[in-house]
Amino acid sequence: MKHIAQKLTFLFLLWAVAFTTDTRAQTKKGRFQAEVEAGWLYSGKEGEPGAYSISGKFGYLLNDVLFLGGGIGMEYIEYGFLGGDFEAFRIPVFISPKYSFNISNRVALLAEIDAGVRIYTETGKADGDDFFVTPKLGFGVKVGKACKHSVNLYAGYNHYDTFDMFGIFAGFSF
Repeated sequence: MKHIAQKLTFLFLLWAVAFTTDTRAQTKKGRFQAEVEAGWLYSGKEGEPGAYSISGKFGYLLNDVLFLGGGIGMEYIEYGFLGGDFEAFRIPVFISPKYSFNISNRVALLAEIDAGVRIYTETGKADGDDFFVTPKLGFGVKVGKACKHSVNLYAGYNHYDTFDMFGIFAGFSF
């Protein structure tokens, strides 16, 4: 499973480099967009895991409302949160479609889904890689004169086999 995820990550990075260097790829209707996001996930129960995450996303903004992309990140998870008995690092590789419901010229409601696989590193004792889907709802505020950048705040949900985690995520799109 790790080799497949590594190959997919490599192909995604090659795709990103190829399209960002193509000067004809930037059109008036759509444009390439990147986002950096940090988050905190917590189950709310004593002895269950908590996690911190940071990720980078890259994709294409098809129009003013629909973004299609993917990303890779790093997560630190601690079981038995607040005095836990094990910790591990995970590398999520995912696709990330996002839809914006524009409220005004500067503010939009956001609906996003991150779906992919989390690859556990050798640190800690993990059950193995796992697939995940994280739906998120939030809002974004466009900044700058051209309104091409935005600061985003999301709330998300993640279901695992034995527990659920809720999260808060903050991101910057450029």
